[in-house]
Parts: sequence; C-alpha cells; structure tokens
Amino acid sequence: MFVVIDKKTRKIIHVNPAPLSQALNDKDVYYKFDQKKMKIGRTDGALPEHFEINKKGEIIELSLAEKVKAGIIELTPEEKIEGDQIVEKTLSEKIAEGVMELRPDQKLVDEEIKTLSDREMLDEGMIDLKEYKKKTIEYFSNMAFMKRRELIPDHKLQNAALGVYDEQTVANIKTTVGGFRDEFHRIEGLIKKAKNARTIDAIKEQYPKEIIIQESPK
Repeated sequence: MFVVIDKKTRKIIHVNPAPLSQALNDKDVYYKFDQKKMKIGRTDGALPEHFEINKKGEIIELSLAEKVKAGIIELTPEEKIEGDQIVEKTLSEKIAEGVMELRPDQKLVDEEIKTLSDREMLDEGMIDLKEYKKKTIEYFSNMAFMKRRELIPDHKLQNAALGVYDEQTVANIKTTVGGFRDEFHRIEGLIKKAKNARTIDAIKEQYPKEIIIQESPK
C-alpha cells in the first residue's frame, strides 16, 4: 500500500492499494503527485489511524509520546508518559510541578507524605519557639476541654446552670470545672516562661480525673 499525504497539513490525499513489490514511485502512485507539496509513504500492513512517514518512506504508527505532543491524546496534570504507557506522576513530581501542595505540617519522605508533629516542625526549622509555645498551649487547652467533657458532659453543665441539680452537685461541678481551668493556667504559665523546647516537653498535665467534692462549710 502506498499513501500520499500533504506535507503541510499531514492529511491523506490518496491511497494506492498496490503491493509494495511493485515499487511504485511518484506519479506511478498518484498521477497528481507534487514532490514539493506531497510525500509518499508505504506499508505492507494495515494503515494506522495516526502515523508518520520516516526517512526511508515507511509508514510507522505514532508513539504515545508523539500522540500527546500532537494533541491527539491529552494527559491530565497528574499523568505522564513512561515508556509507551500513561502512568501517574510520583508525589515528588506532582509537588515540584505545583499539581499538589503540602500542608505546612507535611513533608515528603521516600515518596510518602509524612505529617510532622509540632516538635518535628520546630526541629526542622518550620516554626520557631514562639509558635511552638502557641501550639503547645492550644494542645493543652483542647486536652482540658476533652477531658472535662469526658468527666462532665456539656448537658450536665447546662443542667447545673438551670438549677436542675441540688446545691452540693452544682458545687462539685463548679469546683471540678475550676480545677480544669486552674490546671490549664498553671501549664500555660510554665510554657510561657520556658526558655527551650525541652522544658516545654517535660511539662505534665494534672487535670482532674474524677469529680472534686466540694466540702460544705462547717
């Protein structure tokens, strides 16, 4: 088979089904053949949907990369050509190309996204001591809230405020809540005074583990 294409547009102008054994050339292939504007390719197999004609005049199918370059196949930002296959880009490639962004507390390690602790962020120079103090205070504040809710659920606080419980129960709840508040402020003060991360890491919380019984005045 002989195929005549337009050099500029790459469109097929004429197909001559003659076998290659006939060794046809130029106007033997196509009577209107113009060497300046046209090009002849030959193949003894099926004509590929997308092809090019090499320097030997052979018709060869476009590679996957060539199809992408020609706009025949469109890749997503997450894809790339590897060999003759479309594969997903690595995490490092996605990040380098801006396809994916890491959060401030994330780091890429051996093609895996690792979430850093506040201390690791400090050690990596991603935050300073002032920011580490702020984050640690927030951590202990959240801990106080969670532990208080485990010990005294929100609905019990509401009931106490509404006068549903007796005076002793209300006093116990208030004292226990105050215990959480006082312990948090103790921790907060230690963190603010700390000169280094090691001192901060050594701080241990002592939040109430049970309801504090308020003794009645004698």
